[in-house]
Amino acid sequence: MPDQIAAVREALSDMGEATPEQIARRFVRGRAVTVEPLMESLAALGQAEKGEDGRFAA
Repeated sequence: MPDQIAAVREALSDMGEATPEQIARRFVRGRAVTVEPLMESLAALGQAEKGEDGRFAA
């Protein structure tokens, strides 16, 4: 799981801002339902910000 969080964090950093769906598309087996909890974790740790529109920012 740490590798997954790191990969999602890197993808979000590259994109600047994205929805879980947009991040999931960057991975071969990515699914928004799998990516979203990872993004929520990043937000809880202060490594991302979640907007009211469901988008996350690095």
